[in-house]
Amino acid sequence: MVDLFYVLGRNVRYRWPREFLLAGGERLRQPRHATLRDAVGHLQGTAMEVQPLTPALLNYMQYIPAGGNWRSIPLEHQPDWLLEKTKISTDWFPRSAWDEPAPTLTCQVGATRRGPAHCHPDELRALSVEECAAIQTFPEGFCFTGSRGQKYRQLGNAVPVKFAQAVAEHLKLHMAAHLVGKGGG
Repeated sequence: MVDLFYVLGRNVRYRWPREFLLAGGERLRQPRHATLRDAVGHLQGTAMEVQPLTPALLNYMQYIPAGGNWRSIPLEHQPDWLLEKTKISTDWFPRSAWDEPAPTLTCQVGATRRGPAHCHPDELRALSVEECAAIQTFPEGFCFTGSRGQKYRQLGNAVPVKFAQAVAEHLKLHMAAHLVGKGGG
């Protein structure tokens, strides 16, 4: 059976079938998507490590509502280099939304020239290291080492812990079933 769930692509929500085929063509069902609120809501109001935004980025981000992007910035406040572009992806200056799926993190999750890869829905800041770790389902208090930028890169390159666990458990059951069937268990 195929589950349907929301997937974010270039800040446009699509509803499409999604399933994972694993060893032997078996299907691993995808659970209901987690919203940003599900993933990081418990962290609000706690001390967190955050990539500071430049004054210019703060100026642009103030115009972008939760779930919006650069297109929300009034024309008179858009930077010249942005106005010169004729085709710009909607992933420039993205702002996360509380009740949408938690964003997919990439290795550029910290602030870039295009703004933070993911801006907090209510506050003028990038998502924190701790919020990114929660999105990737790392246990609370998990220790990342290195500079702030290195921590963001580690999180962006990571496979979500609960997803890796689900794949491992499925493979374990699959392998056990095949070993029993071949007289190996």
